[in-house]
Amino acid sequence: MNLRVQRRVLAILVGVLLLLPLLPAAPTLAQSPLDVVELGKRSGGIAADWSRGLIWVAVEGQVLAYDAATLTKQAEIALPNNYYLCANVAVNSSLGRVYAVGSTRVFVVDATSNTVVANLGQGGYDAVVNPLTNRLYMAYSSNRSYFLRVLNGADNTWLPDVPIATTSSYSGYWVRVAVDAVLNRIYVTYSETDTLFVFDGISHQELAQMSLEDIGYVAVNSNTRRLYVETTAGVAVFDS
Repeated sequence: MNLRVQRRVLAILVGVLLLLPLLPAAPTLAQSPLDVVELGKRSGGIAADWSRGLIWVAVEGQVLAYDAATLTKQAEIALPNNYYLCANVAVNSSLGRVYAVGSTRVFVVDATSNTVVANLGQGGYDAVVNPLTNRLYMAYSSNRSYFLRVLNGADNTWLPDVPIATTSSYSGYWVRVAVDAVLNRIYVTYSETDTLFVFDGISHQELAQMSLEDIGYVAVNSNTRRLYVETTAGVAVFDS
C-alpha cells in the first residue's frame, strides 16, 4: 500500500470515529416490565378484548377481567364444578363471550353480565376464536389421535372434529392453532411431523401443508396478512 492510499484510509477511519458519537444508539429492550399484576394463583391463559378494553385471565377456578389501561380488576367470575385448572382463555368480541377452556370442560362467560352462561362437557387446550364464523377451536388429543374440537358459538353446539394426525408413538406431541378472520383460514402446527396445516374456516377442508424444522407456536396478523411460525432456528414469516 503506497503512502497516498495509506493517508486516504487513515482519513476515512478518523471520519468514522468522529461520526460515531452522532449516530443514534441501537434500540434496547426494557429490562423490567411496566407493571406487574399479582394474581396470587397460577394462571391458565390470557386473552385481550380490545373492543371493551379488557384483559381476561383464567386463574384456576376463576376468570378475572382487568382494565387494559389501568390494570384494575373489573370482574371476578367463579367457574362452577371446575375440578381441573383452565388451560386457556379465548374471547369472541362480536358475541361478547369469553371461553375458559380446561382439559375436560369449557365454560362460556357473558362479558356484559359477567356470568357463566354455559358449562360444556368437552375440553382442550390452545383455544382460539374465529369472530367471522363465531367458532371456537381447541386443540385436543385422545388415544394418540390429534384434532381440533370446534364449538359453534352462536348456539354452543359442537361441530364435527377436524382431524390433524394419528401416531403410533406414545410420546406426547401437541397441536397449536391460530385463526385469520379476514381470509377465514385456520392454521395448525403439529409437532411430531413438524407440519403446518392450512384449513378453510367454513368447510374445514385442508387447503395446504408445509414442513418446517422443529415447529412450534403459530400466530397470524390479519391486518398485515402475515403468518408467524415458531421454530428452533427463529420465527418464520410468511404472507398468509
